[in-house]
Amino acid sequence: MKNVTITKTLLAVAAFIVLLAGAAPAQTLSASVPFAFVANGSVMPAGQYQLQMDWMHGMLTITQPGGHVVFVSAQTSFNGISNTDGALVFHRYGDRYFLKRVKAPAASEGMETIPSKAEKEAVRSGKPLEVAMIRILAQ
Repeated sequence: MKNVTITKTLLAVAAFIVLLAGAAPAQTLSASVPFAFVANGSVMPAGQYQLQMDWMHGMLTITQPGGHVVFVSAQTSFNGISNTDGALVFHRYGDRYFLKRVKAPAASEGMETIPSKAEKEAVRSGKPLEVAMIRILAQ
């Protein structure tokens, strides 16, 4: 009887893991950013990037062609960008850009980054906030 209970429990746990894994697959997109920016405290130079949105874990992974990877904590965001276009949204304070939101083309929601220590310091600096957006068109 004990073996049957253990087997049923293991099967239930395995089924739950499979269900969660398929619930919110990661989504990857590519974007060209024409300026240096900060993501999770790391300065990223201008260039081409791969961005992977992992909805299940609340994680945004940013990869440069050279292999440099930055992991950024993020949360689901409804950001008012049309459903057909995607975008990268940056907050600019002075000459520093901070990645704020990512939305894939044809998605109804995006991911908003959790402010880093560097971004919080930039906010406290009193420099005015400007918003920059890079559109990512549906292909």
